[in-house]
Amino acid sequence: MSEHSSTGRGGEGRSALSSRASLRSSFRSTGALQISLSDAAKVHRAADLVRAKAERHHDKHFNTKVAKAYTRLLLKSPNGPVFTPSGMASDPKAALMDRARKEVVHGHSQRLARIDQARTSMLKTGHVRKSRDLQWGGNQSSSYRGHPSTARPLSSKELGA
Repeated sequence: MSEHSSTGRGGEGRSALSSRASLRSSFRSTGALQISLSDAAKVHRAADLVRAKAERHHDKHFNTKVAKAYTRLLLKSPNGPVFTPSGMASDPKAALMDRARKEVVHGHSQRLARIDQARTSMLKTGHVRKSRDLQWGGNQSSSYRGHPSTARPLSSKELGA
């Protein structure tokens, strides 16, 4: 059997059909009947891009964030002696490092939860940005905040050129 016979008339494979079906099911489960399927797909794609960027950022800067959290916790901890029962090993610096790691992981999970909450909110309310020049998951967009009559073009410094 050739590759083309398995994809069907539209040239879409099983993965494209199943992803479309999952979009429809998530579209129905959110109750967002006021936005089109293509807008729902844009929301899902944008949220996935932002989530992937957050994951990459977390992986890249995890050790730095842990070091900063550890330093902050170390400065907040009392300098006095630590009393522990005899026979029980206690390493306060190791405990602080463990707490710093937990804080960083918790912050990351909160960030991912906000991304998922934004996705759900956009699907429920139907407020989808129609701007074509917005780069999802990018560093900046050429959109502006304010009234259209007060719009100004972005300078080369703001564009990063």
